[in-house]
Amino acid sequence: NRTQAMADPQRGKFLLRRVLAQALVERREIDAVQRLVLVEARKHVARLAGLRIAARLGIPYVDLADFPINHELFRAIPVDLMFRYNFVPLRLEAGRLHVVIDDPSDVLKIDELELLLGRPLDVAVGTRAAIQEMLKKSESSQRVLDAATEEFKIQVIRDEDEEGDEALSIDKLTSADSPII
Repeated sequence: NRTQAMADPQRGKFLLRRVLAQALVERREIDAVQRLVLVEARKHVARLAGLRIAARLGIPYVDLADFPINHELFRAIPVDLMFRYNFVPLRLEAGRLHVVIDDPSDVLKIDELELLLGRPLDVAVGTRAAIQEMLKKSESSQRVLDAATEEFKIQVIRDEDEEGDEALSIDKLTSADSPII
């Protein structure tokens, strides 16, 4: 091949381009794998740090990777509050809200959250990245749910139809003076 490439300069340029293109593809594949390894390594280091904090403070560590989102709690708590204080609600039990937070040693932050939420908190440790990912996932899930339920809302175009009969709406059906059927 090398002898043929030397004899025909055009063929040599073609082969060189082909080899360089293949090398570039391989380099991109290597870079992609290295990025994935780095991301996983960072997640592992963050998880280990969270486990150490949990052990030091004697509280649970929660891996949020496969944790189901409690949509009812997410709707009950303002999303901007969850983003600002970087926490996710897990469950409400015996009047106490169980939350996952990335820095449970920040007692002032937890006290402030208890005041804002109006209930005592039980905290568990999670990684900052996992909490942020769950918040983003829950926010997008909520948007999809809102869009889907929007189609089911009954909208009143006019109060009376052409024949003078009153049109029904959710508001009229649920008002206090609405007759019970």
